[in-house]
Amino acid sequence: MSSTRCEIREACTDHILQCLAATEPHSKPYPHFWAQNFLPDEIYGRLLAEAPEINQFDDNSYGRENKNGSINRFSMHLINEKIDRLPLKTRDLWYGVRDAVGSVATKQAVFTKLAEGLAYRYGIAKEQVAEVEAYPSCMIMRESEGYYIKPHPDARSKVVTLQVALPQDNAQRDLGTSLYRLSCNPAHLMREPRGFCEVERYPFIPNSVFAFSVVNTARLRSWHGRTTLPMGCGVRNTLLTVYYANAANANPDIVNEQYGLARAA
Repeated sequence: MSSTRCEIREACTDHILQCLAATEPHSKPYPHFWAQNFLPDEIYGRLLAEAPEINQFDDNSYGRENKNGSINRFSMHLINEKIDRLPLKTRDLWYGVRDAVGSVATKQAVFTKLAEGLAYRYGIAKEQVAEVEAYPSCMIMRESEGYYIKPHPDARSKVVTLQVALPQDNAQRDLGTSLYRLSCNPAHLMREPRGFCEVERYPFIPNSVFAFSVVNTARLRSWHGRTTLPMGCGVRNTLLTVYYANAANANPDIVNEQYGLARAA
C-alpha cells in the first residue's frame, strides 16, 4: 500500500469521524442523519476533478430507460479491479477514500449515530450497535434525467445505507433523496408517489451526507425514494455505501483488507 494512499485514508477517516461526532441524528420519520462537510475540502475537490469516465461504469439494475432508449443509472463498484483500471495518478485517491469510507472506524461511528434504529431492529441496547456485524459495499452512482425510484424501505439484507452527494455546486440542491411516510390523505392518493407523504428532502449540495438505518417491520419502515429527475438537471453523482449483514454481499477487497484484520485482532 502506497504512502499516498495511507495519507489520504488517514486524513479522510479523521475528518469523517469529526464530522459524525458533531452530527445530530433524527428519529422521524425513521432514524437517520444528514450532515455537511463529510470529506476534507481538498479531497472532495479532487474527487470531482478526477472522477472516472463513464466507460468505467456498468448499467445498474435499478436504471430506467428513457424514451430514446438511453439508460439513466450507472454504477461503478469501488473494487480493486475497477480502481486499478483508472489512470495511475487517480488510483491512490480513490483507494484512500474507499478505505476511509469503508473502514471499521467509520462503520462504528455511523452505526453509533443510528443507534436508535439499529437497537430497535436487533432488539439490543444502543451501546451495542457499533459491534453489529455488517460489511460495506462502496460504489459511485451516476443518475440522469428520467431516473426515479418508488418509495421503498430497502431489503433486510441491508443494515445501513449512506449516500454522499457529489455535485459541483448548489445548482442541484433539489435532487436529494426523499424520506416518506405512508398516508391515507386523499390528496396523497391522487399524486405520485401515491399513498405517501414526503416528510423531508435534504438538499443535494456538495460534500453532504445522508444515512439511515434500514428498518422494515410492520410498525416502522425506512421509506425513501426519488421522484423523476427532470430534464436539464444534469447528472446526479453520489458516493454510495451500503452495509450488508452478510459479508458475501459486500466489497470483497474491503472485507479482506480491513474487516478480516479486525476480526483477527
